[in-house]
Amino acid sequence: MGTELVLAGDIGGTKSVLALFDRETGPLQPMALRRYRNCDLTGPGELVADFLAHCGRRPGSACFGVAGPVLDGRVRMTKLGWCLDSDELARALGCERVELVNDMVAMAEGAVLQPRERVRVVNRGRAGSVGPVAVLAPGTGLGEAFLLPCDSGTVVAAGEGGHGGFAPVGREQADLLTFLVGRRELVSIDSVCSGPGLADLFAFLATRLTVSQDLVAEVGQSRDPAPLVVRRALAEARQGVEGICGHCVRLFLDILAAEAANMALRVLALGGVYIGGGLVPRVVDLLEEERFMTFFARGVHGRLLAAIPVFLLLDPLVPLAGAAAIGLRRERL
Repeated sequence: MGTELVLAGDIGGTKSVLALFDRETGPLQPMALRRYRNCDLTGPGELVADFLAHCGRRPGSACFGVAGPVLDGRVRMTKLGWCLDSDELARALGCERVELVNDMVAMAEGAVLQPRERVRVVNRGRAGSVGPVAVLAPGTGLGEAFLLPCDSGTVVAAGEGGHGGFAPVGREQADLLTFLVGRRELVSIDSVCSGPGLADLFAFLATRLTVSQDLVAEVGQSRDPAPLVVRRALAEARQGVEGICGHCVRLFLDILAAEAANMALRVLALGGVYIGGGLVPRVVDLLEEERFMTFFARGVHGRLLAAIPVFLLLDPLVPLAGAAAIGLRRERL
């Protein structure tokens, strides 16, 4: 029985989730699950030790989706600085095998497993579309991946595309780029389309809009301003007005739509575009589908883009499900 249990993890820049899975229930139904704030932990060793202490069962193998590039079974996390080694984790867990994959590999694997009630359809696209799939995940950073068809099914290609340069669409975004060029050497898409990026969007808009200095100070002094900006944006929407926070989220969604289109064009993602990550469930009520598609279905290939399905992933456990799916698949071999 022990070898049938798989430990799966989604280890992000801010938070981590670990859970046990087995073959019978599959990757969408965890048997035991615990959530962690990474700032409360000293490293991955403490993370897995705490989980084992609480779950009371030992897995036969494990698969972790990790926010960083994985090379030779090792990864140094891009935002957090943790170092994970598959052999060291296998010894700590007392199991036969630990596999480390990029968190966007896990996100992509989990995205296509989601039942329709766990996604929001932004654009239905052309019925029966098949082809590559693009996956984006704005959170602590901006993750990107592709699912590419091959003879054996699909293969996931994940990289660090979020660290590529920001290409503005329209005058407002061009002004944003000009504003940020004076602040950093490279203005990446990650720096304007992520949770931390909301702080820079707010700072930019504060130079153009009338805003109270108390709010400017509150956002500027917050260690994590994204939740504050999103909460205020939602409050503005309930009042039927758009203040600086609502404008900030709208600008973020415009940038996200444009980058989703860029990804779709790179591989002709006729199989669809899936957008997940930590920010999406928070701002889903502020997304206007018609406006999103204005920024998505644009340019020379606007008609082609309009035929591509676009989905929002509402379940925060999508990457965990993907890591579990990979782990369970390996367990069968």
